[in-house]
Amino acid sequence: DFEFIIINDGSTDNTLSILKDYTDPRIILLQNKQNKGLVATLNYGLSVVRGQYIARMDADDIAFPHRLEKQVQFMESNPSVGLLGTNVIFIDEHGKEGQLAHGTQWHFYPSTVRWRLLWETTVHHPSSMIRRTTLTKNNLWFDPAYFLAEDFDLWTRIIKYSEATYLPEVHLQYRLHSQGLSFSNREKQLAIHSQVVERGIKELMGDVAFDEAHLHMTLRLLLRTPEPSDRYRIAKSFVDSIYKRFVSQHDLSSDECQSVMEVVHRMRKRMLISASPYDPMAKFRLRLTHHSRRLLRPVSKIFRR
Repeated sequence: DFEFIIINDGSTDNTLSILKDYTDPRIILLQNKQNKGLVATLNYGLSVVRGQYIARMDADDIAFPHRLEKQVQFMESNPSVGLLGTNVIFIDEHGKEGQLAHGTQWHFYPSTVRWRLLWETTVHHPSSMIRRTTLTKNNLWFDPAYFLAEDFDLWTRIIKYSEATYLPEVHLQYRLHSQGLSFSNREKQLAIHSQVVERGIKELMGDVAFDEAHLHMTLRLLLRTPEPSDRYRIAKSFVDSIYKRFVSQHDLSSDECQSVMEVVHRMRKRMLISASPYDPMAKFRLRLTHHSRRLLRPVSKIFRR
């Protein structure tokens, strides 16, 4: 009940002969005569798929047995969703499991995912399932200009036409290794990532002016680049202003607002930690902020009533 498209991107080892040994009729084996690179090969795959939904993953990741079933069930029940990920657990080169990508406490509202996609690739590419009509109707492809962040770029364009979310259950082991593209090209990847974020912020803010220097300062802190402590206050103010604009542009329920605000709190925490090497009081303020939130949460519930 599905087609399994495998694209061999001009490998020079015995990959092709191994693949030809498989006789499963669902396998569609395609061969690039020469190495064309990731983005061109991804688009080649998109051009030949026939199914209603497109699931993507790399050769060294491991999908759990019920991944496709659970994602298709969700997509069938939620026609407004064009992009669906799942929670994943990271593994190293030897298959040893690490941490989950998303904590079990997250609320997986599309609005929360939309907010997170302003800043980061919250839908992990190997766990993604895309509604094919969302791509074909809007002429959406992976853009080679955003190589190393091509998934992040495409996700931010998909949510202009549909919703995006992910399943809280783990359905994939996501392998991280030191020889991967994300590690060996880290600086270039972060630069392209920043371009996608800047484009999204500009689209959200419209005619409202903002300081681009403050945006880049915020991104450096979010990406855990140590910065002086005064930068934290500027970045916090910048994130808060973007949050206010985001809420004003979207009709969110009180639960959705609370969910997005939880993400904002975690962003503040990450930025404060990044500033801590330069500020001996940062850890104290971090503890104070944490305890203040715990104390004020019951009070905020009373006021909402």
